[in-house]
Amino acid sequence: MKSILFGVVAFANVAILTSRANADDSGIELLVGADVSYRGTTSVDLAKVAGASGYGTANDQSPGALSFEVSGGILFAPPIELRANAWIGVGGLALAQVERRYFGAEPEQIGSSLSVGVGGSGRYAPLLLPNLRFLVGPAVDVKRMAASSPAGAARLDLVGVGLDVGLRWQTSTLGQKTHGHLEVMALARRDIPTAVWVGASQDDVYFRGVGGSSPAIYSFGLSVGYVFSFESTL
Repeated sequence: MKSILFGVVAFANVAILTSRANADDSGIELLVGADVSYRGTTSVDLAKVAGASGYGTANDQSPGALSFEVSGGILFAPPIELRANAWIGVGGLALAQVERRYFGAEPEQIGSSLSVGVGGSGRYAPLLLPNLRFLVGPAVDVKRMAASSPAGAARLDLVGVGLDVGLRWQTSTLGQKTHGHLEVMALARRDIPTAVWVGASQDDVYFRGVGGSSPAIYSFGLSVGYVFSFESTL
């Protein structure tokens, strides 16, 4: 009798937790977020990617890029999530390296190294706990890394294909249908060069295109941000 009673109580507890999870996982949610992210890319030799000779061999990539990112998406009742994001960051190509290698100039006082991109992902997003969601799925993005100064400029365009993995934890309830979440994501991409341009000006182009061969390029990153979810009847 005791064992039966224990089994009933245990079953009831599981049923309550499951019903709560299902209640939190019903309907459609609209998502809006803002993140800070860091992306690092493996060695990139612009001249080798373009098939240009006379510049030796070197790494034109900076240690990484620190970016601000915004995102939006939809979470469906079967826990599938579609997300789109855009970012702009500082870093990418190593400006001082580009100036010395391609323009024969010492680093200028004025210059910039920026990264911009847009991307999208489809994620499997089950609830691990009533307030904790696991996120994993394929992703693709298009990005540009650019470095420029009075000596000249360099640009590299890439298409990245890979995987996003992370967690989203509900930290607050801002209204009956509005919630706040802390989200941490890790990303990995295989980056395919689609365009390279290096020149002193638009009329003085040193090389362009992706006619050469180079080692595979990969990028890895981590983002931490806050996401608002809005329950919808769509």
